[in-house]
Amino acid sequence: MRIAVPEIFQDPGGVVVDLRGSVPSQMEDVGFVGPMRGRAWVRAEGTRIRLSGEASADVRQTCARCLREFVGTISVQVNELFDPALQPAWGGELEEGDFIFPLDGDLEVEEIFWQHLLLALPQAPLCRPDCAGLCPVCGADRNVDPCDCVPVARDPRLAVLERFRVE
Repeated sequence: MRIAVPEIFQDPGGVVVDLRGSVPSQMEDVGFVGPMRGRAWVRAEGTRIRLSGEASADVRQTCARCLREFVGTISVQVNELFDPALQPAWGGELEEGDFIFPLDGDLEVEEIFWQHLLLALPQAPLCRPDCAGLCPVCGADRNVDPCDCVPVARDPRLAVLERFRVE
């Protein structure tokens, strides 16, 4: 949803936006399943605009341990401050703990929430917290069928790398 800046300053109570947007075409390869769900509030704070709210979306992911596909829910909370008077440039300004973004044109509410959902995607998604993963010897899914493989002795020179294991 696109909101014109003058419209935000005309309504002293702010604007409430129900987020039900479908996946934008440039994000179709991410695996979002269905539309975004949530609610946003847009209100004027002096000469600036505050965008806050929360949203969630279902996303198809591959478990980092067992390699199974699953659908999980990603949720975000957004609280951003925009200043139409700032000159558009890369970045913004930091003031009293708030990062202030320049705003050139209308406020694209759903686009901002989609960006936050993309940033919230886990780097190593898990189908469940206690996923046992695959056997490193035979490749069996240890969630389904525990195998009787003898663990392979690890090279002691690689022991320092154990602290980087995805858990």
